[in-house]
Amino acid sequence: MAIIKDDLARYISAKIEIPKADAMNFAELILSSLKEIILIENNINIMRVGRFVRKKKKERNGRNPYTGESLKISERDVILFYASDILRNELNGMDIPRKKFNYSTYLSKYIYKKIQNIILNVEFKFINDIVNAFFECINFEILKGERIEIRGFGSFTLRVYESYYGINPKNREKIFVKRKILPFFKYSKNIFY
Repeated sequence: MAIIKDDLARYISAKIEIPKADAMNFAELILSSLKEIILIENNINIMRVGRFVRKKKKERNGRNPYTGESLKISERDVILFYASDILRNELNGMDIPRKKFNYSTYLSKYIYKKIQNIILNVEFKFINDIVNAFFECINFEILKGERIEIRGFGSFTLRVYESYYGINPKNREKIFVKRKILPFFKYSKNIFY
């Protein structure tokens, strides 16, 4: 079953002990802030989860897969996701000690600046705890192998790459490449709007 925004809000609500409606508003705020940062600064790093990077793909030649007809694919922006080393290692069976840390202090500061005029007397620690709960939920669900679908942002799935024999490009020796599991992120079409 896919995890959706409602499940993220429920997790934040239970973890921070706030009403679910408030948790949903904070989840929306986190997602909108995350989109803004990606679009303005072109990348953001979320500890233990990964890095989102905005890149421009050049115009190129392509073909229609149904008709085989050649066509031009226009220049466009894409959002790439690079899983953190910690997440990749955890997915592939390495035991990583869990300790308390901040997933994204930068994102927390961004949100804090955004809402401190709207909500008076809000503490940075409270915002930081909410951001940490949001990404902790995403991290746990990815590790459990769940699909995460966040409407208006994108979806996370796991891809399994079976083991195979490859060739070392440096010395041309045949090497064994182990089976690996990697998270895959597909961004929503309306993330740029």
